Amino acid sequence: MKVFTRLYLVLFILLPVMMFGQDDDTPVMQYFVGGKMKLGLNMGLNLGGAGIGTSTYGGIISPTVSNGVAGIFSNPAELANLKSTQIHFNTRLPISSGLFGLGTNDILSESTLKETTDEIINQEGTFIFNDGSYREDIKASEAEFGLTGALSSFTIGMNVMDGLSIAIGYYNPLSYSTKFLISGIGMILRTSRTVGNNVTNIDMDLTSSFISEMELDYNQITFGAGYEVYKNESSQLTAGVSVTRYQMRNRLNIGYYTQGSMILSNVNEYYFNNPNDQNLNFDDGETNKLYWNAFGNYKDNKYGVKLAATYAMNFENLFISSAKFTLVYDQIPEMTMTDPNAISESYQPKFITGRFGDDANPVDFVVDSIDLAKPNLTVPAFNVHSDNVIVSVPSSVTFGTDLTFSSFTLSTNIVSYLSEVSYKYDKYKLGIDPSFGFKFGWDIKTADKFENSSILLWPLRLMYLDFDGIILQAFGESTGYRNPHYRMGVGLMFGDAIAEGMGDDMKKDLQDGLSSGMITGFSLGRQYTILDNVHIGVMVYGFPDFFMRYSVAVGI
Repeated sequence: MKVFTRLYLVLFILLPVMMFGQDDDTPVMQYFVGGKMKLGLNMGLNLGGAGIGTSTYGGIISPTVSNGVAGIFSNPAELANLKSTQIHFNTRLPISSGLFGLGTNDILSESTLKETTDEIINQEGTFIFNDGSYREDIKASEAEFGLTGALSSFTIGMNVMDGLSIAIGYYNPLSYSTKFLISGIGMILRTSRTVGNNVTNIDMDLTSSFISEMELDYNQITFGAGYEVYKNESSQLTAGVSVTRYQMRNRLNIGYYTQGSMILSNVNEYYFNNPNDQNLNFDDGETNKLYWNAFGNYKDNKYGVKLAATYAMNFENLFISSAKFTLVYDQIPEMTMTDPNAISESYQPKFITGRFGDDANPVDFVVDSIDLAKPNLTVPAFNVHSDNVIVSVPSSVTFGTDLTFSSFTLSTNIVSYLSEVSYKYDKYKLGIDPSFGFKFGWDIKTADKFENSSILLWPLRLMYLDFDGIILQAFGESTGYRNPHYRMGVGLMFGDAIAEGMGDDMKKDLQDGLSSGMITGFSLGRQYTILDNVHIGVMVYGFPDFFMRYSVAVGI
């Protein structure tokens, strides 16, 4: 949360303050009120994958911990083992921060907001904040976050002939929205201009508000097929292909609104955003507008392909009962979302030079250029804006191995990434250029019915919140409870950080944080079957998907 407040509060609260530039012109801040902040964050995170297997296994591709028909999204070779029609879906119940007893002050603590206020008023070279200046820290009026409840995937597949199955599915890996609002930001700054022997005191009295909204949706529609190339008593080779239509939308809305005036020698007041200012000639293009509006609804559609093969070997009278090897090539297109109607309209005082956020041409205040007859005169500015947003999700080649020892399976994936994962808007780009990844996990199958030794599994079942499984197993004669599994999976990515367009300090912080190994997936999951052909999977805890995702596959 400190990073979030730094990116928004420090940058945007200081936007009008930075207009009072550097060196000898450095103004004195006599008054600062941080305003009230409102933060809302909703996430539909389903990045761990779709299917009973992958989504409960940290994103690991494993033909042993199979997805069934949902294998179309990760390993279409799994479709070859589909013997009948199957329907699958992933979902979760909505979860909010209030469910965990987290209030506004827990999410945005007073200490965090005080530290942010300290960072704002201690901007050396931007202004001087004296001991006698008035200060009021930023306050949080409302803050909440939640996980949206929605159908994150739906798939249907069928066997069309011996050894050949087809499937079609919808998958929503990511649906994200955030709204940030801060109102009542107030400040008074003082500087002066000397003309001959006359000194004119200049005060700038500003009240500002800022709103930032962002939505990012990522959807996939996939069609695929799996074929059994050959099979004998001890081995099997399957292959699969899928074609995916990727759709991405990114909506951005930024509004920075300022009301205020320039006061000369405590007598004459000249207001910004005053359409009735008789001192300006609007017909000749003069204006006193002072704001920044930016909006864009960026979209793109592209196609990608996935090729996969799995080779399985079964052993008798050996310590290892089976071994399976998988190779998957996943080509994911770079999404260049565009909006020809995207706009960015901004104005800054005429005595300001440079561009906000541009290190090569920084914002500066030129006190000698102030027109004392028209000090509130403004001109169009060229702040951050782009008519496209570029998002890269890495293509990859994955080699996977499953080794099964009776009721225990150990899985590994080695991933070679072929492109970067990044987000780019205007000159700003953030992401990772990955070199390789590694995923590993284990799966254990337990008894279908209660046994004398079942009590030893109670700590495990409680950790996995397996209350539904315990009840269904207790009434196993009626529910047909069988084939219970418990598993854990972890995925790691290694590469170099991408941080372009930021200041040196922020760039270094981001590079330090992103250049080390990054967790791409983690989950504790479980699975069982009821009523003969209804398969249930639960991702209990995970990252980045957080908590309680459900998978259901029904054979028809």
